Amino acid sequence: MILQEYGLITDFIVTYSDGFKPHTLLKIISMGLKAAAVVLAICAVIYAASQFFSVHSDPKSVSTKNSSPARVILSDAEHAFLSAIQMQNAFCSSPKDPKLEQRVKMVKARFEGSELHMYIHSSSDIVSNFISQSGEWEHSETKEFYEAIKRYMEKRGIKDPGSLAVLDIGAQVGWYAVGLARKGFRVVAFEPMDVNLYTLRKTMCANPDLNITLVDRALGAENAQCFLYSDPANLGDPGMYCGRVGTDPRYIKVGTVDVFRLDDFAGVLKDVVAIKMDIEGYEHNVMRGGRKVMLDMHIPLIMSEFSIEMMKDKGGDPTEYLREFVRAGYKMSAEGFGKSFLTIDQVLNVTSKRIISLYLTHESAM
Repeated sequence: MILQEYGLITDFIVTYSDGFKPHTLLKIISMGLKAAAVVLAICAVIYAASQFFSVHSDPKSVSTKNSSPARVILSDAEHAFLSAIQMQNAFCSSPKDPKLEQRVKMVKARFEGSELHMYIHSSSDIVSNFISQSGEWEHSETKEFYEAIKRYMEKRGIKDPGSLAVLDIGAQVGWYAVGLARKGFRVVAFEPMDVNLYTLRKTMCANPDLNITLVDRALGAENAQCFLYSDPANLGDPGMYCGRVGTDPRYIKVGTVDVFRLDDFAGVLKDVVAIKMDIEGYEHNVMRGGRKVMLDMHIPLIMSEFSIEMMKDKGGDPTEYLREFVRAGYKMSAEGFGKSFLTIDQVLNVTSKRIISLYLTHESAM
């Protein structure tokens, strides 16, 4: 094309010396504009390629929108989050562990009217045993959690559940994560225990349409490496201790785990409507490392397991845990979201000898 343009130009010079021909000039201008467009397209391709390789040469970096040469280095937590999809794809396409395969099985269950095909533990797990026998888990808590999210959406005219995210902290085999993803929500699930991760990953492979980001990390007050302990009769429900041995004689050590702060993920958590948190008394430690997300972001709905004894055993302060929620604008109830609100003293009195699901509704969601 460029050689053709050159020929036209020389023809024009020769022709011009014999007499001006307007149609030849117009033809030259037209071809010139086409040539300029080609040159610009080539330059754009070269520029885009240089930007791609400058970013992807380092998997922990992304380019900024306003300054192409600059790069933003992701934290280890953000990198773990963003690499979760690749990890899941690799798991689905890789050979499975024969020993772990013997510890899981698929069952049919129902989550608020939606059928689930999910993997659970084949034995020695209270949650899995219950799901296997009844086809569900925590019926009243599940219904309350899901219905509260629906009410929040209806009140604000939100039609698409995929526009909202739910955090499942302590996902276990994924009852809430899988169920809410089946309802169309984006779910970010945190689960550190190997056998639970294996089970939940198997479910995700069997249901590739579910929008679940599975982060294989524990959450705590600070970045650390901690011990996981579990009751041999309930292996899917571990406790975590950092820097010391667990005090419960029933528990055996089942591994170690990397611990991140919830706030380390703040940059990649968007449009969070609700949090479900069940981590065997470690809830206050998660709050200590996640105040920006749990308190400052004003998540509308939070359902937290709450036990005075278990929280103290893990180094938490039950009273301060409740105070921080109240100071951040949350109302508390042991019956459901927006129902029979309790004071701090009333919550402590109700839970003095038992474990409850604590329903926390932010004032902005009322």
